[in-house]
Amino acid sequence: MSRDRIGEFLERQGIDGDMARLIDDVQHRIAELSQAMGEIQERDVTVTSDDGRFEATVAGDGTLRSVRIGPKAMRELDHEAMGPALVAVINKARASAGDLFDELLAEATGEPLPELYVAEEPGGDAPGRGRR
Repeated sequence: MSRDRIGEFLERQGIDGDMARLIDDVQHRIAELSQAMGEIQERDVTVTSDDGRFEATVAGDGTLRSVRIGPKAMRELDHEAMGPALVAVINKARASAGDLFDELLAEATGEPLPELYVAEEPGGDAPGRGRR
């Protein structure tokens, strides 16, 4: 339903201008959030491990898209060392996607999102929100 039609409906129902403005504002915010959510789903985040051996790409919603294992990792690491290193770079990419999510939603709402909780990585680093 368009904004004009909703406004006309509210007038016919005898709802005053303050309520109509509030409803209009809510609809505007919903449209902005919907646009931000679409943008988040279209964006990918790629992170490379500090040593350059691994790369992980995740979608804006945190879904793993791809993993790259570099030749240096294949030469220098055994299968037991690769697992934790891959998990770390994937978690780092997901944390970056969470930060992107926060940034785009804050832009859409005009307000920063409240801190819900922070998931710490092994070693005490807290790269971003632990929402996934």
